[in-house]
Amino acid sequence: MIIGLYHFIKSSGIRLFFLMALVSIPLGGCGGGEVKSNRDSILTAEAIAMAKKIFDNYGSRDFDSAHSYISPTFETFRFDTNFKKIKHTISVHRVKIAGQKIRIVLGWEADWTLDSERTSSGGQCTMTFSMDSGKLIDLDGDNPFAVPQREK
Repeated sequence: MIIGLYHFIKSSGIRLFFLMALVSIPLGGCGGGEVKSNRDSILTAEAIAMAKKIFDNYGSRDFDSAHSYISPTFETFRFDTNFKKIKHTISVHRVKIAGQKIRIVLGWEADWTLDSERTSSGGQCTMTFSMDSGKLIDLDGDNPFAVPQREK
């Protein structure tokens, strides 16, 4: 009986249909409901997007927009504006959520165009964002917004 069924499936045009039915039966429950992101993944994505906005606005020399993402309580933070052009490349190493803070540890590289010369720099820093305001409240490590010192 099974051999007869096998020859029927093999010889007829329903071979593909039968194979698809076999595959779809176990996968039937996989596409059911709405997939919901958890709170931490949403906070992480928002913090990374905020960091990217700061870098993008700084790179386009829109310092007012870039500064709008910095908390007013972060009084020691300053953007170095002594450049004509910059291209930042960032890579997120890890994100830590603790209490009301989100810390993003990232590596960065920058190609700076100053007056008539070009220079490069890079490093690693930790950007800390407040969950309450969504703004940058601390920056530790190598400052990606500081023009490297010129060689004399």
